[in-house]
Order: sequence, then structure tokens, then C-alpha cells
Amino acid sequence: MPRVSVLLPAYNASRYVAGSIESILSQTFQDFELIVVDDGSTDGTLPVLERYARDSRVRIVALPTNRGIAGALNAGLAEANGELIARQDADDVSLPDRFARQIAFLDAHPDVVVVGTASERLAPDGTVTAVELGAPTDTLIRWGMCFRCALGHSSVILRAEPVRAHDLRYDPARRTAEDFDFFSNLLEHGRAAIINVPLVRVRDELERWTRVAGDDVLRGEREEIAYANVRKLGVQVAEEDFLRAHRLHSHPPPRFGPDELRAVGVLLDIVEALCRRPGSDPEELRPVVRNLIDMTLVRSGGSPGPLLRSGLPQRFLRRDPLWVASSPVRWLARRAPGGAAARAAAA
Repeated sequence: MPRVSVLLPAYNASRYVAGSIESILSQTFQDFELIVVDDGSTDGTLPVLERYARDSRVRIVALPTNRGIAGALNAGLAEANGELIARQDADDVSLPDRFARQIAFLDAHPDVVVVGTASERLAPDGTVTAVELGAPTDTLIRWGMCFRCALGHSSVILRAEPVRAHDLRYDPARRTAEDFDFFSNLLEHGRAAIINVPLVRVRDELERWTRVAGDDVLRGEREEIAYANVRKLGVQVAEEDFLRAHRLHSHPPPRFGPDELRAVGVLLDIVEALCRRPGSDPEELRPVVRNLIDMTLVRSGGSPGPLLRSGLPQRFLRRDPLWVASSPVRWLARRAPGGAAARAAAA
């Protein structure tokens, strides 16, 4: 039995899939099987894949019709024999020591069920345009999972045992956020981590399943899964109030009125629920709280009445009294004419 099963779904990926496969076959860690699932491609992807069928490490699963990425991944999971499962998309590439470093991390941290990495973003010509880091610890990953998928799908290696024991599968009803949903379920059975070294290169040019579905579907699925994750933490919040907090977290407006202050309260509810969760490290959430304090002070305007009536100052004091005590100095500095926060608030 191979140590690692690599799942690589491909749909109309003839331009890039060979490079993606080569990056797997060139790993310094070699105890793996590569399962490539052709999801009913119509562009000549399958003939490219068949050139690799002679390699004993490679298995090609050709689906007669397009099932979507969740269906393709489930077909791959059904074929996987490894103790660990790695993921990669058909237009992405892994650096040679990716598997070795992630497997060493999992061996050293038996409570971690999934580990991702940082990534380099690729332009269509293969130029690296950016490096994307992630939240490195379980507590911060879970905070991120209250808003979006905090693990890069093409970067993860996960343990197969909880997947098999709990019959975890990708939900075919998820047209765009199947990874977010899958990881949310997996994290009920162990911890997550990210190695903040770029070990994958991710290309966004290929027309993937998510692009067919459209941005509105993606946004709606993400918000639905994020809301479910918040409810799992025990936070009792109406969906409308959560969505307001979700949008404020992503795109805070320049001025906070009563609705925005209530949204800050919901974000604090989430922080406090995470702090109570067994295994969480409240210290790791301190920068999150401090950002909420400063953002609220800067954006709540010159009148203290609405802020005081919201009850937020008292909650801030309970979370971080020393930071709140020094807040007026920072607040005055940021509100000074020409200050950075003053310019941002006026924008």
C-alpha cells in the first residue's frame, strides 16, 4: 500500500496537465500513487493522460460524462489506497520537496489531520506574481473558516483514516465551494495547520468548474458554509446578522453606524466561542481582537454615544484591558489631520 494517494481531477486541462503530473512524479518523496480523474473532458485531455498510464505509479480514471469537481474527487477517493491523501489541481504544480516536508510535519504532529502550505500565484505565462501565506495554526485557521476556506485545496495533505471512518465525501450539490465544505467536516475530527513556505504554484487561468457556476453561486455557498461553521461553535446568531458581520469582516465600510456596531458584536461572539473551544489558544486571537478594537474606534465617528450604547467598550475591556487603555492615544493619532486612518476613513 502506498503511503500517499494523490488526487488530481482534470477537466479540459490539456494545456497544463502534463506539467502538473510531472511535478508530482518528480517529488523527492516517492512512495505514492497518482490517481488522475478525467472528468469527461472534450479538449484532448484524456490522450495526454494516457501517455502516463505506463508509469506504475499512475492510474487514470476516465469518467464518461462530466460530474463536476466534487464528483470527480469522489471517484478519486473511491480509488485511493494510501494512508495519506494529497490534492492538486490539473493546472497547478508542486515543488519537489512538497510531499517530504508535509509528511514530516504530519509525522511530528499526530493530532493534525490536514496540513496545507503557502503558495505562489502564477500568471498565464508562468511568471510568479504573488506569494500567498496562510494562517499557520489551528486556532487561526478555524477563525478563518468562519468566513472562507482557509486551506488552499491544491496544497493539502490529509489523513485518510478520518475520511474513511466517517465516510467523508465531497458534496456534489456544492458547485463551487466543495473544498470549503469538505474541510469544514474534516476539522470536526482533528486539527489543521499550514506550513508557511510556498510549496505549490497555483495558476488561475484554466476555466475550472467554479468559473462555470459564477461568482454569485460561489459567494452564496461560501456564506452558507461559513454560517454553519459559526453555528458549530455554539454561536447563536440569526443568519441575517451573521451575513452582515461576514461582509463587514471582508469589506468594512469607512463609517460604523448601529448596524455595523452590532456586526462587530457578532465577530466578538465568534472570537469568544473560539476561545472557549477545547484546544484553542486565546493568545493567538489577541491580534484579531486588537484589530477589531482599533477598527471600531477609528470608524465609529466623533460621537461616542452609539459606541457606548452598543456595549462594545465593556466587552473590549474584558478581552484586552491594556490595549483598550492605550487606544485613545492611537485613536487620536489616527484621527489627526493627514493621519493614515483619517485618510482611509474619508475615502
